[in-house]
Amino acid sequence: MLPVDEWQLENMKKELLKLTKKETADCQLWHNVDRTEEPKKQKKKKNSRLSDMAQHARERRLNVIEGQNYHQIQTFYAARTVLYPFVEEHNCGEMGNLCLKCGELYFRDEKDTRGIYTHCCHNGNIIEQVSVYPVEMKGLMDGSDELAVHFKNNIRSYNSALSFASMGAQIVPPTGSGAYFFRINCQIYHRTSHLRPAEAGGEKFAQLYVLDSDLATRRRMERRENPECNPKLMRKID
Repeated sequence: MLPVDEWQLENMKKELLKLTKKETADCQLWHNVDRTEEPKKQKKKKNSRLSDMAQHARERRLNVIEGQNYHQIQTFYAARTVLYPFVEEHNCGEMGNLCLKCGELYFRDEKDTRGIYTHCCHNGNIIEQVSVYPVEMKGLMDGSDELAVHFKNNIRSYNSALSFASMGAQIVPPTGSGAYFFRINCQIYHRTSHLRPAEAGGEKFAQLYVLDSDLATRRRMERRENPECNPKLMRKID
């Protein structure tokens, strides 16, 4: 038999050998586990990296699209502003403010820097005598009967028929759509004619005022511009 010390030493060697084998097996097992887990970790990292790249690409595309949309919207509104400018409505309110000197009516915002109205009589420095308004004309302008309504509906025809001269101007017609407006280029002047017309029966404007009233009325009514005028009213105004 081996001595005790040697026997113990031999057992220790055996135990160490067993432990070494066990540790070796455990290390091999862990190594195998690590080798099994390593592809999974790499795949997970790869998937995470690809997901981050895809998300970054989507965000870049969205930023580009939003930038393009913003640019297109700004361009559209800029073009729309040029083609169809927005005109803010301006309201002067009611014409209910009086000049303290002559009683002329004004809008509220027509005051000067001193807060007074001066466009009429220059603060009382120029006050003209008001002409007496004919009773007949006042009745036509303020009345509501059939004759007054007829006169106001055809007032431009009556005004032209009784004019002393014709207006001359270079009229520029409006272009495009929208509300009609009367536009004149350069100067406005009035045409006068000879005392007698070139052809008999062609009197107009000031030439009519040297004729008898009945004849002048007949000449005015013969003109094709005055088909709606009333002969009796024309004679009365003349």
